[in-house]
Amino acid sequence: MNPLNPIFLMLLLVLIGFMPTQAMAKCNINPGANINWTKCYKERLILKNMNMTRSVFEDARLSGTSFTNAKLMNTNFENAEVFRVSFKNANLTNANLKRAYGTKVNFEKANLTGATLFKSEFSRSTFRQSNLQGVNMAKGDFLRAIFDGANMANVDLSKSNISRATFEKTNLKGVNLSRAFTYKTRLSGTDLSLVSGLKQEQVDMACGDDDTILPPTLKRPAHWPCGS
Repeated sequence: MNPLNPIFLMLLLVLIGFMPTQAMAKCNINPGANINWTKCYKERLILKNMNMTRSVFEDARLSGTSFTNAKLMNTNFENAEVFRVSFKNANLTNANLKRAYGTKVNFEKANLTGATLFKSEFSRSTFRQSNLQGVNMAKGDFLRAIFDGANMANVDLSKSNISRATFEKTNLKGVNLSRAFTYKTRLSGTDLSLVSGLKQEQVDMACGDDDTILPPTLKRPAHWPCGS
């Protein structure tokens, strides 16, 4: 058998050496608009107030990073790992957070209009006073999440897990709750009169109070208000 051509071997070695170097160079790009950090390890960064519009963070590891007050319009966070990431006051208009995942993520007062959170996993996270109007959150996991005071008009929460989540004084006008899991979901002071897809069995699992307004076809459970 003839040995491999030495020129071919040399080219192969060059290619093998070049590929990881190229990937590392991409991840070393300074933060800013239009960057591509796909599959990059970028944990515990301080990116407050930065303009990172139209950037790509797909499959990136961003846990512990602060995007507080950042401009993140049209960004791509699909499949990104975002444990304990802060998006407080960030502008995430039209952002793609499909299948992004993390616990204790802070979206307080963030603007997420036009974004997608389809199949995202944000348990124990806060969306307090955020703007989620029209967002697709179907099939998401929002266990123990806080949505108090948020604008969730026309949000799709179908087939989502919102057990033990809180929706105190949340705008739920037009929200789709079809087949959402509502075990001990907190609905104190919440107007549910204009939601769609809500069934009596979901109401029976949830926890409301005297200020909770139900659709006219549903009945207030005898156990309301719930205990701890």
